[in-house]
Amino acid sequence: MFNPNFPFSMRKFLSLVFAIVIGVLSLTSCEKATPDTKESNPLVGTKWYASYSDYLMVLEFTSDADVTGYFAKPNGVYYSGQTTGTYKVSGNSVTFSGLTYRWIYAYYKLESGSINGSLLSTRGQKTFDIDKGDWSSWTDTFSKQ
Repeated sequence: MFNPNFPFSMRKFLSLVFAIVIGVLSLTSCEKATPDTKESNPLVGTKWYASYSDYLMVLEFTSDADVTGYFAKPNGVYYSGQTTGTYKVSGNSVTFSGLTYRWIYAYYKLESGSINGSLLSTRGQKTFDIDKGDWSSWTDTFSKQ
């Protein structure tokens, strides 16, 4: 059936085909469609700072939906007023829910923001008498660190 003098035997041919098939299967079997959180939500794991008097107002995006805010000393160490809330990202827009900072007698409620590179321009409301409910417009710009 095969010429024994032929340098390329059927056994070598089948071994080569087997090696090619295994190589192709190993390359395609490793491809999984797992979403990369950083690509889908670039805020996860980032911190943003805004100047507030002699302190910093900090936004820390801890997960795909949770955000923590607090006041920090100039070196970034927590000082006061921790708050938690949720957020949603759509393109370069951020919508906040339940995120109200407290600084002594003042309250700052973040409602939305717009991301432009390493800047997050936010809009919300502030009050100096939460019991009275006299809220007024408030804006601030946070920088990504």
